[in-house]
Amino acid sequence: MFNFVTVFLGDWLFLHESDEAKYMIKKVTAIVVLLMITSLSIAGCTSPTKTATSPTISVNATGNATTTSIRGASQSPTSTASPAAQATNTPSVQPTPTSTKIATSIRFANVPKVSKSFPTLGINVIANTSGILVCGHGTVAVLGPDGNAIGTVSSGGSSDCSSTAFLDASSLSAGTYNVTLRYSGDSTYQPSQRAAQMTVTP
Repeated sequence: MFNFVTVFLGDWLFLHESDEAKYMIKKVTAIVVLLMITSLSIAGCTSPTKTATSPTISVNATGNATTTSIRGASQSPTSTASPAAQATNTPSVQPTPTSTKIATSIRFANVPKVSKSFPTLGINVIANTSGILVCGHGTVAVLGPDGNAIGTVSSGGSSDCSSTAFLDASSLSAGTYNVTLRYSGDSTYQPSQRAAQMTVTP
């Protein structure tokens, strides 16, 4: 097309050699050249270009990979924490408080048989660990089957006593009595008691 325009302009210039014609020819030539450059530029911009396309992972491949990953995760053994041993609240055994008091025992000093003429019976309280006769600590009582005191009991003294206490049975009628000897104890000695039988003769 460019060659055709050039030939055409050359022939036309040959036929019209006036100054005005030369000016018009130059103007037309410039316009034609500009149009051709523009058309070439547009053609260059719209020409197809090859672009590198990176391979894409198909949906199938992706699905399979995901499925494989999930299966692998589901099949892997998972460790489960074993339940912690439950502590059983067993009642603790409370130690029996150890008494600092001395254990005692009580009994008649002699064969429990008196007469109306000699109505007195000795009663002894003994410290179990040492066998010492307890004197001047606590009180002694003689109780009948109904729990009431019988006879009259007096202390044997605070120290160097021959018996812890004495029972005067002069007020009792002749007969046999089932009694309970009871010692009260105190801050030093533990209390004690004993069942016994005594006889009062005329």
